[in-house]
Amino acid sequence: MKNRLLTFAGGLALLAVLGKFYAVPAIAQAVRAALVKNIDERGRIPFQARFSCSDVAQCSALANPVPAHSRLVIEHIGAQCLMTTGDQISQLILTNDTGTQPDFLIATFQARFAVAGRDVYVTSQPVLAYVEAGQRPTVTLSGGSQATVTINGVISGYLVDLSQ
Repeated sequence: MKNRLLTFAGGLALLAVLGKFYAVPAIAQAVRAALVKNIDERGRIPFQARFSCSDVAQCSALANPVPAHSRLVIEHIGAQCLMTTGDQISQLILTNDTGTQPDFLIATFQARFAVAGRDVYVTSQPVLAYVEAGQRPTVTLSGGSQATVTINGVISGYLVDLSQ
């Protein structure tokens, strides 16, 4: 009985010593992990929006508004622009719908070819643009004065969670 009691007391003493040295780092690690919040990781809240419009001389396509407490980081744009043969694209602009931010000019078209009496321009390129909460990413294509302009495309990136 005395040996069992001594063994039990020794086990408690050993647990107390081990707890003194290992419990504090384990608790600190758990608290530290709870306080860290990853808000700016590309794969955390991915974003993709398709846009399409058709008009004479100028065409503007709006995506959905950026959710509250978020910021949209646009990293890529791909577009197919159709115009009357012989007319030229004057500019392709990516901006927000309020006009408070500077426009981001997208003017590089990797391919141009004619299909059924229309010129087709194609672009797919990286960009870096920011759109704040409540604003809408906007793509505007301008052509000649009498050109029928049609644009179809997609913008992609990710949302940053700004809530604290």
